[in-house]
Amino acid sequence: MSFIFRLQPNGVPSLREYTTKATLPSLQYEQYDSILPPPGHVSHQNHLTIRPEAYRRLEIMHGIPDSVWTNMGVCLDLLLPSTHLRTNSATGDGLTIPTPLPKDFPDYLEARPDHIHRVIPWIDRLPFATVKRILHLSLPETSDWAFRPAAQSHIELDPELFCYYTWSPRTAPSDPSVAKAMERKRVLVAIQPPWVLTLRDLEQFADSPSFPPFAVPGNDFPSYSSKDRLWAKVWDACVREKIHFFVLTSYTHWVFGFFSKGYTQAWVTSVLDFDSKSPTIIEALTYWVASAMGRPGGILPPKVGFEIDPNSIQRPSTAYDLLAYGGAEVIMALCML
Repeated sequence: MSFIFRLQPNGVPSLREYTTKATLPSLQYEQYDSILPPPGHVSHQNHLTIRPEAYRRLEIMHGIPDSVWTNMGVCLDLLLPSTHLRTNSATGDGLTIPTPLPKDFPDYLEARPDHIHRVIPWIDRLPFATVKRILHLSLPETSDWAFRPAAQSHIELDPELFCYYTWSPRTAPSDPSVAKAMERKRVLVAIQPPWVLTLRDLEQFADSPSFPPFAVPGNDFPSYSSKDRLWAKVWDACVREKIHFFVLTSYTHWVFGFFSKGYTQAWVTSVLDFDSKSPTIIEALTYWVASAMGRPGGILPPKVGFEIDPNSIQRPSTAYDLLAYGGAEVIMALCML
């Protein structure tokens, strides 16, 4: 993939200035592309596999005011060098978004992607690769960190609708106290394709003032809305990974958020377009990761009242779980015991 790492061969005069100018290219859908729902409509394809669960504790969602992006400047001004930097490295890392964007860029990514696996390369090779290089240049201690796909031990039940990456180190330290400190610095980026997660879907996700009672267990399967299913999916992923800072994106639109320590409350920003200029997605993603890593000027989740430690909650396995993860053969084997 060396072809994507020659886009800024001479480096940049100011890394901070680069982040303000690096806007993402379009996925190149046509105005009324048949794969996309009509403008202003929600998707009717977001049938995420979600059940009521007694352990799901999220109760309230708060909006983060747009002033967060004004405050972001303080953090990035402190974090990013203003001197000339060579942006390519021996490892192949580099800034993958040229400034300004050429009209025919990028010709190595499939235009008008029609599957989630064709959308992911746009996110992986552009914002992920660029933000990783920015952080490696600014924070040498993150040289082992990257945006990595969900662990192979996690089997995603909706692989064509949802996946996630985590900003995390390649290997966890052997010292438990150091490993726990590293866990708090991670970020989860959840991805859905743009024909499943539309602008209207994301606006409803970000505008929800409270959370429906998912914690009520039972045999009935309520008719959850797309927004409800998505909140539950993001909550489950973050709790499973022990991550508080999260991002939700379809590439065309982005929302940034975080959970309280006990995951009972959440805060989210308004929706940003892929070609947003104030902030750019590169600025916003860099800032969110820097905040999770505790950099000066970063945003901090507010403290709330008493919360149950989610790690202490017992989550019994059910036949449904075994069927989903192990298949009918596992169920039959257990029945024979």
